[in-house]
Amino acid sequence: MAAEDVMESGRVVVGRIARIFGLRGEVLVLPTGEDPARFAAGSVLYLDESGPETLTVARVREREGGLLLRFEGRLDRTAVEDLARRTLYQDASALPPLPEGVYYHFQLVGLRVTRPDGSELGRLRDVLEGPEHDLYEVQGSAGEWLIPGRREFVAWVDLENGELRLTDRADLLEAQEKGGPEP
Repeated sequence: MAAEDVMESGRVVVGRIARIFGLRGEVLVLPTGEDPARFAAGSVLYLDESGPETLTVARVREREGGLLLRFEGRLDRTAVEDLARRTLYQDASALPPLPEGVYYHFQLVGLRVTRPDGSELGRLRDVLEGPEHDLYEVQGSAGEWLIPGRREFVAWVDLENGELRLTDRADLLEAQEKGGPEP
C-alpha cells in the first residue's frame, strides 16, 4: 500500500476495511504499516479525513492477511454493512511512539533526499511497502526513481531538518543520474 498520509486535519490513514467477516459485526481490516497497537480496544478511528464520524474498537484479533475488528455499538453484520471498503483514519497525535530509527511513512514523505555531500537529489514522494523492505519513491530533476529503504542505502533520517541522507553507494547514485535504479 502507499504511504500513510497526514491530512490537513492531522489524521493519518491507518487501514482499509476489506470486507465484512461473519455474522457478529466483525470486519477484516488491512492495516497500513506494521503497528497493530493502533487498533487496540478503545482506539478511536475516523471514517473521513476531516469528518466527525468515529468508530471505537471493541475487540481486535489477528487473521491471516489482516486484523478482525469489532466496533462498539455495531454488534451484527447489518450494523457494519456500510463500512465495507471504507478507509480508516486516526489522529496522528494518537499514534504510539516508535523506537528510535523507525518512522511512520507520513513522517518520511516530503523529506529532501540528499547525497552523502549534502547536495539535494529530490523529494521523497511516497513510501511503497514491499515484501522484504519499503521502497522510497523520489522525485528529482532526473525524474522519478526508487531507493530501497535499507540501511545500506539510507545513511540517516533527520525529521527535524527534513532530510534523508543517502549512503555513498556509487551504484545507487549512478542509477539516479541515469533516471532511476532497478530496485
